[in-house]
Amino acid sequence: MRFSGPLFWLSAVLGVLAAQGEPKYFEVGTTLTLEPDVSTVPQPITSIRGKYFTNLVVDWDSSGLTYYGSFDGRTTLDPQTLRLVINRLTLADSGQFSLETDLGTVASYEVKVIKPPLTPTIKTQPLVCEFPCALKCTADTQDLGPFSYEWKKDELKEDKWEEGPWTEGEELKGMNSSDTPEKFSCRLKTPVRTSEASIPKENPLYKPVTGLTGGAIFGIIIGILLLIVAVIAVVAVIAVIALVKWCPSHPLSTLIRRNDFLTRLKFGNQEPVPQADPEQPAEPAVDEEMEMLNNTNSNENP
Repeated sequence: MRFSGPLFWLSAVLGVLAAQGEPKYFEVGTTLTLEPDVSTVPQPITSIRGKYFTNLVVDWDSSGLTYYGSFDGRTTLDPQTLRLVINRLTLADSGQFSLETDLGTVASYEVKVIKPPLTPTIKTQPLVCEFPCALKCTADTQDLGPFSYEWKKDELKEDKWEEGPWTEGEELKGMNSSDTPEKFSCRLKTPVRTSEASIPKENPLYKPVTGLTGGAIFGIIIGILLLIVAVIAVVAVIAVIALVKWCPSHPLSTLIRRNDFLTRLKFGNQEPVPQADPEQPAEPAVDEEMEMLNNTNSNENP
């Protein structure tokens, strides 16, 4: 039984309104599901056709289901709910899809198949960054559909990195000079999802503060004083060694010699070697016979 009149025109109007709606975005490799409100479709339905532009995707009637072209093997249609599912989408699947019954078009969809966004990188523009310069968020943006850039700035505060919020921006982000460390990250946002954040890049115009703080000045003063003390100590030791070596008769040299520590310092920590007593010359030996002879003569001549 074929319907006409208000229901037919209502169905046609709904199809036109659906076609004028926002495009539906899907990523490559995902699944497209189109399902009109079956309660608005006149019943009973005796035939259904799914179309891609003017080409048939699927055809259903009392004899069964038939799928066509590249959609065969990855498409299913439920005649009861008018639910059309297309798997493993490709870039070539972008276009106008529609569902028609024997009473006319019941739904129409503008489908956009896009690539997933890649993780971008940040480059300095120009390479030698002198004021003015900028950071460039770069990635392969072909077949992404409409997309936007987002930026985030991290700042080092009290030796801890604090993350800032993500804000929309342009491909190029102008840089200003900074006296505090800063790192910038960017990412891409498509109608389907947002990419991973880029590796952070430091502000190329960062100029550290050259002035010294009170703590740094105090440390420098202490270091200089310690150096002066060390130099004085070395000079004093050299002077003492020279005095002992070149003026041994000086009273101070005598006093220093009596000090075991300074004596070791002078002689290189070596104990002085005691000198042996000189040998006494040996007395000439007396011939025992001559001594006896002398004694005899003395007895005979009183």
